[in-house]
Formats: sequence, C-alpha cells, structure tokens
Amino acid sequence: MPGQKFRLILFCLIFTSIIVFCVIFGGYSSFWRARNRITDAKALLTQICQERVNLADIIIKDFKNAGLEADMADFRQCAGMAADVLKTLKTIDPPLDENQTRHLENSQADLTQFFKNTLKYLKPPVRQLSADMAEELTSQIYGIQDKLFVAAKSYNDEVIYYNTRTKESMPSLIAKMFGFDKIHYIPVDQDKFLPAKQTFKSVP
Repeated sequence: MPGQKFRLILFCLIFTSIIVFCVIFGGYSSFWRARNRITDAKALLTQICQERVNLADIIIKDFKNAGLEADMADFRQCAGMAADVLKTLKTIDPPLDENQTRHLENSQADLTQFFKNTLKYLKPPVRQLSADMAEELTSQIYGIQDKLFVAAKSYNDEVIYYNTRTKESMPSLIAKMFGFDKIHYIPVDQDKFLPAKQTFKSVP
C-alpha cells in the first residue's frame, strides 16, 4: 500500500509538472509569436509608407516634365523628410517609442497633404498633363492610401492584442516571468491613416 500511494503521488506530481510546463511554455510562445506578428506588421507598414514616398517621387518627376516643377517645390522637401524618417525606422526593431511613432505619423500626414494637393491638379487635369496620366496617378494615389489604411490597422490590432494580454490575469503572470510586461507598444493614430474615400473626400 505505501508503495502504491508513493507511485500515485509521484504520478500526480509528474502530471502536474507537465501541465504547468505546458501552460508556461504555451504562454511564453504565445507572447513570442505576438511580438513576431508586430514585427511583421511594422515591416509591412513601413513598406507601404516607402511606396508612398516612391509614388511622391514619381509625381514630382511627372510634374517637372510637364513644366509644373515650381508648383511642387514645397512637397519635394516633404517627400525627402518622409524618406529620412523611414530610413531611420527601418533600422529599429519594435517597439517604437513615442517620438518615433509621432515622427512616422506626421511625415505620412504631410505626404497625405501632398497627395491631396496633387489630386487638385488631376481633377480635372491641368493642360500640361494628359488625361491618361491624370487617371493613372489618381488611381495609384487612391490605391496606396487604402493599402496604408489596411497596414496601419493590422499593426494597431497586433499592438493592442499584445498590450492587452500583458495585463490580463493569467497571461500577465507569464508576461512578468519572462519580462514581456516591460515591453509596451504604441499604436499609430488611425485617424492619420484613413482609407482613400475618407482621406480625399474634401478634395474638389
């Protein structure tokens, strides 16, 4: 009998240890996967932002070829500043701090204003631009804005999920065990990353 009780107790201890290990390991891997998803979402967001910078450069060149370079002088600097911000952010692993997040938002907001002003030239196009070119540029501006909205929303969804998990009762214990609770991600201001129809609705 004593031997059977010992074996039963030993079995229960081993079984409990396995359960505890699975819970801890599962919680750890869940936080690790969440961080990886944020890294991927940040990479996608900065990629779309870079595509917007590239599109701004194309527009500036097209306007220059059409003899409208003077009208775009202020926005060449805007595109350059956005490119500089992205170059810095691409070398930084998440989490981005408050200043870095605000720099990204503001530089992209400036680009959005650049695209709004561009659309004013394209609706209807000035005589120096062909109708086909105006239509193509308009389509690209609307398309990249929608892609930006989706990327920003995806990033925010992952950030909010992670931040919430570190504060929930059981997950927060695991977060504290491995230091995940000390990592806080800052979502971007979604109002600065709206879809094209909302962003450009004020453009005549």
